[in-house]
Amino acid sequence: MNTWHLHSTGPDEWVITAHIAHGFFAHLIGLLGSHSPPKPGCGLMLTTRSALHTFGMRFPIDIVYFDEQLQVIACRCHVPPWRLVRTPRGTRFCLEMMAGASQRIRPGTRFTRESLCAA
Repeated sequence: MNTWHLHSTGPDEWVITAHIAHGFFAHLIGLLGSHSPPKPGCGLMLTTRSALHTFGMRFPIDIVYFDEQLQVIACRCHVPPWRLVRTPRGTRFCLEMMAGASQRIRPGTRFTRESLCAA
């Protein structure tokens, strides 16, 4: 699994470790196999353009929506289990994080990425 470090380029300093989910099954499962949410500062990055679901999840999550240039389009905080969530227009990446982790991330915030490894 590839991992990115995402660094914010605005006045607020954000560093997020994002594990990249590639392929149909990685997207379908997402965080479903997890017994606990991602650690603070970590998340699962999905490459998607349509919708996400939290069916079968054991915990609420935050979802951060990015465009192609890794600019934040929108954030959804505390999305409970058993929901279908549409992505905003222009979404290229969605980051699933621990509930409450994205509360201070604002639309318009830009991030840069650094690829850490490929497995």
